[in-house]
Amino acid sequence: MEREKEEEKMRRKAAREAVKKANELRKLKEEIYNNFVAKGESKENILAQEIIEIDGMHLKLPSVGALGGMLGQMIVCFHAAHRHWK
Repeated sequence: MEREKEEEKMRRKAAREAVKKANELRKLKEEIYNNFVAKGESKENILAQEIIEIDGMHLKLPSVGALGGMLGQMIVCFHAAHRHWK
């Protein structure tokens, strides 16, 4: 009898924690959507541009900057080649 009560108590506690965690995750997803996704802009020909240093190498041209620049681009290429190598 005592053991059943303890198990039921643990199940209720686990259920409360699961609900709390699900609510926190939903809240986080909404916050990310509102702060980043909803504010995003669609740009034409973005995939045709090279990924360069985050500061744009001080060029006056539109560029896509990413952490890592050329090294990061090489890592992405090598990762893709390694992943799809047969």
